[in-house]
Amino acid sequence: MKKLSWKKVGCLLLALLMAATMLATGVVATYDNVYNSDNLPETGSITITKLDRDENSSYPDPALKNDGTEVENITSAGKGLNGVTFTIYKVDPNYTVPENGDVSNVAIEANKVDEGTTDTVEGQDGVLVFDNLKMYQRYLIVETDAPAYVTTRTAPFCVDLPMTNPTGDGWMADVYVYPKNFTTRGTVTLNKVGEDKEALPGAIFGLYQATKSGDDYTLVMQDSNPVLVTEAVIPATPSTDATYTGNAYAMSDASGLVKFTNIPVGDYALIEVKAPTGHALDKTPHFFSIVKGSQTDAVVNVGNVVNYETLSDDAIAKSVKTEGATGVNWTVTTDLPANIATYQKYEIVDPVPNQVTLASNSIAVKATKESAEALTLTKGEDYTLTIDSANTNKFTVALTAAGMEKVASYEALEITFSSTINEGAVLGQVTNTATLNAIAEEGEPFTDEATVSTPIYGVEINKVNFKQEKLAGAEFALFTDKAAAEAVVTAIKEGSELDLSSALYTGTTTADAKLLLSAMNAGTYYLVETKAPAGYKQLNRVVEVTIEGTEKDYTAEVTILNTANVSLPITGGIGTLIFTFSGIALDGRCGAAIHPLPRKKKATEA
Repeated sequence: MKKLSWKKVGCLLLALLMAATMLATGVVATYDNVYNSDNLPETGSITITKLDRDENSSYPDPALKNDGTEVENITSAGKGLNGVTFTIYKVDPNYTVPENGDVSNVAIEANKVDEGTTDTVEGQDGVLVFDNLKMYQRYLIVETDAPAYVTTRTAPFCVDLPMTNPTGDGWMADVYVYPKNFTTRGTVTLNKVGEDKEALPGAIFGLYQATKSGDDYTLVMQDSNPVLVTEAVIPATPSTDATYTGNAYAMSDASGLVKFTNIPVGDYALIEVKAPTGHALDKTPHFFSIVKGSQTDAVVNVGNVVNYETLSDDAIAKSVKTEGATGVNWTVTTDLPANIATYQKYEIVDPVPNQVTLASNSIAVKATKESAEALTLTKGEDYTLTIDSANTNKFTVALTAAGMEKVASYEALEITFSSTINEGAVLGQVTNTATLNAIAEEGEPFTDEATVSTPIYGVEINKVNFKQEKLAGAEFALFTDKAAAEAVVTAIKEGSELDLSSALYTGTTTADAKLLLSAMNAGTYYLVETKAPAGYKQLNRVVEVTIEGTEKDYTAEVTILNTANVSLPITGGIGTLIFTFSGIALDGRCGAAIHPLPRKKKATEA
């Protein structure tokens, strides 16, 4: 055996020492024949698991050894962070990252190997695998993009393939690294309440992008529409505790709370996209900012956001009241929403039925509430009044913008107007429907109707003789004032000229011996026969007619009996005396029996 010289022994020891140093550090100065390549695959991989750490977390984390091996459970080290982009470059085996982190001198496209973005792999977030990497090469890995909420990125770092194992007695072709990003995310809350400050569940809000200049915020707009932080369709039931990632909508819970979490640093706006049932939509942007800082979770409370109740069923009501013989007064009442000042439209349309004539100058509008006197509104200032040119009985009252502001503190709008029954109008129920048309600031058109009816009555006169034969040509006048009727009777007896100017209606019986005097309200009236048929004795007295009013029958019937004119003998005798007395008895019976409906019984006046 040939002995080694001390010089050769020294060189061998130095070589062994250098090899041991490289194994311990995991850095290989050169890859030429340093290890038996038969024991390693031709390619290797670098698996990056990006961890999200808040700004208050400790570092480094004891759970991570950072020795290139895979960590089975990294929960304690932080949650995986998706959406981080890395680029991998080839570099010289002796390259090291400068202390300032500037790698622009080597991170050029010519040296680029691949790039990718962390995602969820086999249930683990934040994973990116660079595989099929050439062995015996040093790689530079640079974080080139990250979500907005990342406040501190991972510095560039190098990885060698292969890499010495933790014990220094072997090589690893697959290397695992766990870089960390520090982030600031925020939470925003909003309290959705009603007019009475009660909690309102079911309101849906969207999270929108905004910009801030000084203290002024503006929405980020596209095609005249605000831009959501993420593209999303409103789900049927949005979460009441929504996260920023993949969820742009949140719904108020039972306590009225709207909450978004995981919001990156930036400027935003919350905008209501759907109001709770029965309430008006409020599309006012509520701006806020998540500011980078040292806190783990920046919480911003927008405060209370009020939803006003919308107009609902029974928002309009109508009533009617008769006055005198032919007067009909109407009242239309509508609810005033608390946010009436923001409405686009608020009008009442009323086509008064043609059985009556509208007194357009009687239309009056006022606002009312229980705790204060009514407020009379001014036409042309607070509201407009339009009379339909084709139907003068149809009118529209529309509140102006000034009028809506003026009535904002009131509860109801009241419209009153009068009309007069037309002579000869069809008897029966007169039905009228008033309509409320309204549009809230951001609402759909609203329509509600109210219908009310009032009856119209008449007096039917039947003119007959003793044989119940029909008598045409009798003239009658109907009065509302008994004294006026009695004055006409006196004039008849005295042969004076008749004054019928105060008569409600006048008329003459036709061939069927009937005369219908219409139309009128229920009440008491006074009938006078102003002229008897030819050959008959006139009834010189007032006949009182009372219309009590019924639901089905609208005509009060009166039968007036006339006796024929006769010449009494002027000679004495028992027969003459008896006949004379008989005539007096007949005249004394003259009068009328009135049968208010619904009994429909006919009586006779003689």
